[in-house]
Order: sequence, then structure tokens, then C-alpha cells
Amino acid sequence: DKMELPRKVWTECYRCPKFPDCDEVALIRNLEV
Repeated sequence: DKMELPRKVWTECYRCPKFPDCDEVALIRNLEV
């Protein structure tokens, strides 16, 4: 679900010409250090 993305990512989405009808797939990768 795109609502799980951080607000920083949404800032980029908001400037996109495809917003709000985005057809891209968000990828969330959890990294362990």
C-alpha cells in the first residue's frame, strides 16, 4: 500500500505529472545493518 511510504517519498510523488493517477509500483526494501 502506498500509504505506508514515508512523507519524503510523497513529496516526490506530488510533483510528478502522473499524480494522483500513478501507474508506477512502489518498492519497499527493509535493510538490516
